[in-house]
Amino acid sequence: MEVHVVHGEATYPTALRVLDGDFSLPKRDSHGPRVIKLVKRVIGRRKDDPRLAEDVKNVPNAQVTDDGAVLMVEHEKFRPEEISAYLLGRTFRATEKQHGRFASCVLTAPAYHSFEQRQALKDAAYMAGLDKDAVTVIDEPVAAIIDFIMTYPDDDIHDQVTAVIDTGGGTIDVAIVYPSKTPEGLTVLVKSTSGNDRIGGMDVDRRMVDHVLAARKGKYAHDDGALLSECEAGKRELSTARSVLSIPVRPCDARTETEELVSITKAQFEGLCEPVDSALRAALKDVTGLADLHVKHVLMVGGSSGLPCVRRICDEWFPDARVLQSAGAVAVARGAAHVASDSSINFIQSLPRAIGVVAHSSDDAASSLRLDTVMRRNTQLPNQFERTFFTKLDNETEIEIELREGEALESSVHLGTLVIKEIPPYPKGTEILVTVKVPKLGTVIAKGKMAGLAKELTIVPIPRLSEEQLEEYRRRTSERLGDGPQKGGRIDSGGGLEDGKGPQQDHDSEQASSQGSMTKRAGTKRGALIPSRGGKKRKSK
Repeated sequence: MEVHVVHGEATYPTALRVLDGDFSLPKRDSHGPRVIKLVKRVIGRRKDDPRLAEDVKNVPNAQVTDDGAVLMVEHEKFRPEEISAYLLGRTFRATEKQHGRFASCVLTAPAYHSFEQRQALKDAAYMAGLDKDAVTVIDEPVAAIIDFIMTYPDDDIHDQVTAVIDTGGGTIDVAIVYPSKTPEGLTVLVKSTSGNDRIGGMDVDRRMVDHVLAARKGKYAHDDGALLSECEAGKRELSTARSVLSIPVRPCDARTETEELVSITKAQFEGLCEPVDSALRAALKDVTGLADLHVKHVLMVGGSSGLPCVRRICDEWFPDARVLQSAGAVAVARGAAHVASDSSINFIQSLPRAIGVVAHSSDDAASSLRLDTVMRRNTQLPNQFERTFFTKLDNETEIEIELREGEALESSVHLGTLVIKEIPPYPKGTEILVTVKVPKLGTVIAKGKMAGLAKELTIVPIPRLSEEQLEEYRRRTSERLGDGPQKGGRIDSGGGLEDGKGPQQDHDSEQASSQGSMTKRAGTKRGALIPSRGGKKRKSK
């Protein structure tokens, strides 16, 4: 069962045009200051995210404010969830119109997305009209492998290790999976994941534009939508048979100057693809460096999988594996639909990012803080681990145990803080046992225990929005979709209403802070942690 959302198509880019505060769906090849794209890179990210300030530089219209990442158009601020809510709402309403009401849905996210980013996607679905408990989020590579298996049920991909390489317009994902099929149903075990949510095929487009403009040395008009569209089309040609391509460039003054051509050779194009090449190699190194995986199949997914460097890397990394090509963006959507409609499909997820505790590197007075891992990245879920820490000072009356998501302190994201209070006057070096349990992606249960005192904290991703804000954005989305006084829901063709023409295929569519610090209260001796000697952790029963 396929839903035609717009222009008779089952999929469309995650792009949106804003004009006077009104939302509409642009043509696939639309660009410009009013067109919002690459929302996936910034959704659910707070101001204290250490990478955010750098990452917004590669997302048009994105800025960092006290609200975290936002999109600015015409001096008006929009949250990424707000944009996603409109796009999801269009899909939900098209589905209901063609097939009747539905009670729940399955959405997909990059495998490398954090807890908060997944929660933000659920918030967007709520703004779009779904109930809060009606949304399940699964990894895009998992959805792709499920679609392949359901499409080709007789293929021998079952019971063998498969690498899913998803290179999209805005992100890169790699997952090592083990699908097994029994009479009871299909189970997909996610052995490891990695990725890069800052690099994708659209970055190649932008580098091609910069290359062309640099070749003209400022003599011609700077970047415009037409040039970016030419580069997108040229990328597809250079990814196949062309050895050299000529890109037309508009003059600054069409009255006195003529349009000229800038050539891009195959070798130059390969150089412009370097960010994708490097990001994919790094992700593969992450997922394959864990064990001897014996990968038998490689499933290539995503609009940028046609880039020459992607296929070359697959051949280099897995020389003996069979390389398969998925059905593009629709494969991920179909995989999610299979999960939603077939209860016999199961998947065992793994932790995309490590979870650790902030601690001092030693009991030395001048020791620095570091992030001490309790549960490693790619741990299969559900699972729990425990780690022993020690108090750093004598007579600590209160201990804060801050949990963060990531591998290193400087690049990690705050999850939550567990506080043990009213501690007797124990000497420094008193043992504290920290247990971290993750029953499923999106929920962390942390427990701290010391000398008869225990404290437990269940951490779920805290929405960036209050209940009142969520309800307000839900109301606004309903109005933008045409359900209320503000009539939205338009489809435009670059500046007007729908022109009735089907779009061209877009191969790169992407279909003192809140970090737990507290003010010291009178009479409280704030504690600090140091890790156990030797740094060992153990899996708890």
